[in-house]
Amino acid sequence: MTALVCGSLAFDTVMVFPGHFREHILADRIHMLNVSFLVPSMRRNFGGCAGNIAYNLRLLGEEGAPMGTVGHDFEPYRRWLKACNVSLDYVRELDDEFTAQAFITTDIDDNQITAFHPGAMSQSHLNAVPTAAGVTLGVVAPDGRDGMVAHALQFAAAGIPWLFDPGQGLPMFDGEALRDLIGKATWVAVNDYEGQMLQERTGWGPEEIANKVRAYIVTRGAEGSVIHADRKQYAVPTVKPEAVKDPTGCGDAYRAGLIFGLMNELDWETTGRIASLMGSIKIAHSGTQNHRFNMNEFKQASARGVRPRTVTPFPANTRGGAGRRLVRLLLLPWLAVGFVGGASAAESPAWDRTIERIAPSVVTIEIDQTRAFDTEWNQSSQATGFVVDAVRGLILTNRHVVTPGPVVATAVFQNREEVELHAVYRDPVHDFGIYRYDPAKLRYVQPAALPLYPAGARVGAEIRVVGNDAGEQLSILAGTLARLDREAPEYGVGKYNDFNTFYVQAASGTSGGLSGSPVIDIRGRRRAERWRQQRAQSSFYLPLDRVQRALQLIQRGEPVSRGTLKTVFNYTPYDELVRLGLRAVTQEAARKAHPDLTGMLVVDEVLPGSPTEGRLHPGDILTHVNGQLVTTFLPLEEILDSAVGGKVDIVVERGGERVQQTLPVGDLHAITPSEFFEFGDFRRARFRTRWRDTSMRP
Repeated sequence: MTALVCGSLAFDTVMVFPGHFREHILADRIHMLNVSFLVPSMRRNFGGCAGNIAYNLRLLGEEGAPMGTVGHDFEPYRRWLKACNVSLDYVRELDDEFTAQAFITTDIDDNQITAFHPGAMSQSHLNAVPTAAGVTLGVVAPDGRDGMVAHALQFAAAGIPWLFDPGQGLPMFDGEALRDLIGKATWVAVNDYEGQMLQERTGWGPEEIANKVRAYIVTRGAEGSVIHADRKQYAVPTVKPEAVKDPTGCGDAYRAGLIFGLMNELDWETTGRIASLMGSIKIAHSGTQNHRFNMNEFKQASARGVRPRTVTPFPANTRGGAGRRLVRLLLLPWLAVGFVGGASAAESPAWDRTIERIAPSVVTIEIDQTRAFDTEWNQSSQATGFVVDAVRGLILTNRHVVTPGPVVATAVFQNREEVELHAVYRDPVHDFGIYRYDPAKLRYVQPAALPLYPAGARVGAEIRVVGNDAGEQLSILAGTLARLDREAPEYGVGKYNDFNTFYVQAASGTSGGLSGSPVIDIRGRRRAERWRQQRAQSSFYLPLDRVQRALQLIQRGEPVSRGTLKTVFNYTPYDELVRLGLRAVTQEAARKAHPDLTGMLVVDEVLPGSPTEGRLHPGDILTHVNGQLVTTFLPLEEILDSAVGGKVDIVVERGGERVQQTLPVGDLHAITPSEFFEFGDFRRARFRTRWRDTSMRP
């Protein structure tokens, strides 16, 4: 998961006034203000909201990529971010501009007086939100006005949930613009002063703002913060800092904790406590990016209610998943203490808002298909699809809905508006396909793209299947994910059968019209795609890893390469592998590398006449591909899809012996049937059913 933080990257010249502004500013003389403050200390720091938030997210083990425009003087800041393992992929340098410069004077009450030269930041609209980069959460923080508006619209169009954090950029917007941005946002975060201005300009009170988003967060400095969500108010106390040195950047540290909680689906109380603790850690250090800690220190700080005492080297470039698991393990027991109710109490309204938000993006697909090239017969039917790219008009559904042959298809949105569909992609093996519609032809509905979230599938997760069930325009069925490693369902010879992939199994009752439906979590992210039901109260869902890859390639206008060894593999548990001759040293290495897994891949079938025939045999246990230990389908497909037309080195164990082969990687698209011939009473079709090429005569 990656958070894209759109905002400023700036040099901060920070001056701390060791007193109270209120003692030097007379309320009845504001109209003729002329004050000067003696600031004994001054320093120049790396700052800007995007840089600060991304830095704090890295401390928490998450991926936070800043997106901003910088000037020709950015090089020292660039070296710093690179050393901190913060992504620079979306930072754009303008040679004829200075990097934004802030001159900040702060008093000990966390009040600030700031002079700001925007420089390159004024050109932030030159950057565009990368919709095909795996971004799962967006932030629109203070930036150039045009950039803030553009990025907000781009997040909304891409269906990426985003946090509106106007900060000191709020005065640039009038009430109408703010109401429009809030209407498109997923969350809104402000401090108490900004909150007052926001409410005055929009004419909305806190409850009205909260009702238009999933949460409205207001920070109150030393008084803590209030989170308006789920029709409740969560009062989050402050965490007492060990020292109060510099409040500059505390708001950005708080927002990083907030984003961390959102990315990890934590409840609001827990999220607020993490955010508060991040602010407390920051305020005890001078500068916005000079505080550091590891997870053990963070746990100790949470238990003591103070910041970590030890400053450690910056954490290595660990991926977000490891950080998430570690922080959940360390933090949740403490952070949950003292709260009553929690997620379960808020679950129903949260689901209601999620369903209401995604429903306009779910469509009924009506198809009329001829006799297909591959396993399907002529028929008229209904299924479900959903928008995954609102800008390009892309709808994701099942392969058998796109069909492997000629098809006439129409999408019907929830407001009963119809639009013509054209097939863009059908996977040669896995059960997914993509249609395209013309967004300009939609007049009365504005669907948002539903984000794909393949990493979110986990046993026990509660889901909703939203779509056309047995002819209903919109049906919402509940379920619980039970297995993530279910073998692909078998539907018999002559039927479409997926292979070389796991399926997700869930306890839910669905019918045929739900094929292609999104399987969503409570945040509206799509965790899987509904395939077919095999027996009562048990349904199977296609994982989204390869779907996400195909979609991103199509969005970039690139071909979707699909490689094959013309071999079917089965995932086989260790006890059976031992009987096939798996060596003890191999099992030990596999279990150590993947302690959560219980098996490896075994050759089940090899296509007769293929280059692999005679070199791989049924019962061979796959161990390595190109020197990499491979025990499941996904890494195998990743290697093969990137090696079409080339060769791979395969290591298998056969009867306890190690066998190495170099095999060519075929093009899966090239061997997929594309012809159907019929003349009089004679019919000849070539189709694939588990790699068996068959000629049929009536």
